[in-house]
Amino acid sequence: MKYTNLRAFEKHLESAYPEHRAPVYLILAKDYISSKKAIEPLQKSSDFGVKTLETDSVNADQLAAELQSFSLFEQNRLLILSRIHKGNDPIRRVLLDYLERPNEQLVLVLTGESLAANTKLYKAIEKVGVILNLSAASKPWEKQREMEDWLVKQSHSEGKPMEPRAAKSLIQHLGTDASSLEQELEKLICYVGDRPTITVQDIDAICPTVNQKTVWQLGEAIFSLNVAEAMSIAKALLKDQAPFILLLRQIRKQFQTDYQVFSLLATPDEIPRIFPYMKGRILQQHIDNARRYGVERFKKGLIEIDRTELEAKNSGIEDECLLELLIAKLCR
Repeated sequence: MKYTNLRAFEKHLESAYPEHRAPVYLILAKDYISSKKAIEPLQKSSDFGVKTLETDSVNADQLAAELQSFSLFEQNRLLILSRIHKGNDPIRRVLLDYLERPNEQLVLVLTGESLAANTKLYKAIEKVGVILNLSAASKPWEKQREMEDWLVKQSHSEGKPMEPRAAKSLIQHLGTDASSLEQELEKLICYVGDRPTITVQDIDAICPTVNQKTVWQLGEAIFSLNVAEAMSIAKALLKDQAPFILLLRQIRKQFQTDYQVFSLLATPDEIPRIFPYMKGRILQQHIDNARRYGVERFKKGLIEIDRTELEAKNSGIEDECLLELLIAKLCR
């Protein structure tokens, strides 16, 4: 059984787990937050003892012993083996042997970034288990909805429910990067103190901001392929001490919005339904931007923005240099 949607996977677990559990679950996702979201219902829906191992930190003999061990104190166990994409041949052979005769006391959960569908291990898991593949890139608006839902659920589980409007606002500030949202949620929980909920006002109070009007002008310049104007606005934003990562995420948000508008051009009545604030001149401006920029530029642009954020975090290259390179690529 295979799923590519977390909600469908959760519904399956609600009806089948733990009484009619599979011996193995494979969860493929590009980031640990997505894996964590998928594993949570497996942990919460049972009183199984839980143990976590990393594929690249355990040898084949240790894994084989763990898979076949029985406990006198726990009737059932949940073993999470992460980073399956790092598994070497001996590890994979152990898993293949195990899947032929699974331990009835054990639920095995394999997580990783990827596992090719043509491998023996993938086929063996597919035969006896359940596969959730979240590694394929979500459409930007789908990712936004997923993260909004996650923020609401996670804040509720932490005892500080976040209003849906606040979740949307937080993503508007920070984008959909899972680790950044998790860190900001921790800050918000501390900030609200004894108050029972997290509101939009709390988001506005502690989250960094960028001048939205100027960012909008930057987006207009990029979608018009006006590299000189875009460079000028971008440098002005940096001089005004706009946080570079936040600036990148605001640019990304504009790309996500107008990319979605492009995808709806064949059904234009859907645009104001999904974006109720788009009316009259504003709606026409978004439509013009989408048509002018084109689907290929949107796809490549989103990749370049994400690549620039990664370089900003890891390369040591100055923000201004990275921004100039990005603007040049986005305005081609």
